Amino acid sequence: MPLIEANGTRLHYHLAGQGPTLVFIHPPLITSAVFRYQIAELTTSFRVLTFDIRGHGASTPSPTPLTYPLIVEDIRQLLNKLGIEEAYLCGYSTGGSIVLEALLSYPDRFAGGILISAMSEASTLYLRAAIGAATHLCTPICFRSLATILSWSNADNICQSPPRRAPRRSRKHPAIFHI
Repeated sequence: MPLIEANGTRLHYHLAGQGPTLVFIHPPLITSAVFRYQIAELTTSFRVLTFDIRGHGASTPSPTPLTYPLIVEDIRQLLNKLGIEEAYLCGYSTGGSIVLEALLSYPDRFAGGILISAMSEASTLYLRAAIGAATHLCTPICFRSLATILSWSNADNICQSPPRRAPRRSRKHPAIFHI
């Protein structure tokens, strides 16, 4: 996948196929590789654009904290650089929240949105607590372990590709496992 300069960062992207443009947006801690099956199946009918959000995969790290508006602006500028005037957005998990932000921010730019396992709001105490816990797990200490666990659990060949060693529980934080 090539890199393109957009909104002050270098974004790693892949563009393939013919037809209306469909942009896939992955959640944090995962890369655009999660959409490889969609690329394989949809490029006969759609021009499919996948990219790694800043600080993920092969895209460069963000000098500023990630926000939905920042990612939406990255997408808008990426589309501008690629000469794409209109696109459908498809967001998986938290990527769905980014889709909603984009549709609200630039209603004339995007033809529509597809949300996969996404949520529009955190309306219950349980959901807000789960999001808060996930936010705290994204500290530099926990990030690598959490990313490994999520990547491994989303892998196609879980049985064929076990972790190199068994996870071990942190002495200081028993809820955290080290891979």
